[in-house]
Amino acid sequence: MKPGGFWSKLNWRHILINYVASWCIIHSFEVLSFLYDLKLFNSYLMPGYFC
Repeated sequence: MKPGGFWSKLNWRHILINYVASWCIIHSFEVLSFLYDLKLFNSYLMPGYFC
């Protein structure tokens, strides 16, 4: 394999789509925990703040 072969074979579009999808899922759990005010999620996201 050429020195730059690994980086040229990465599918950057696929990596970007997966990053955005992961961020949306994580953000949705944060919003739901705020709206429902679940102590479990809040204490997990910000330990020590809601104790």
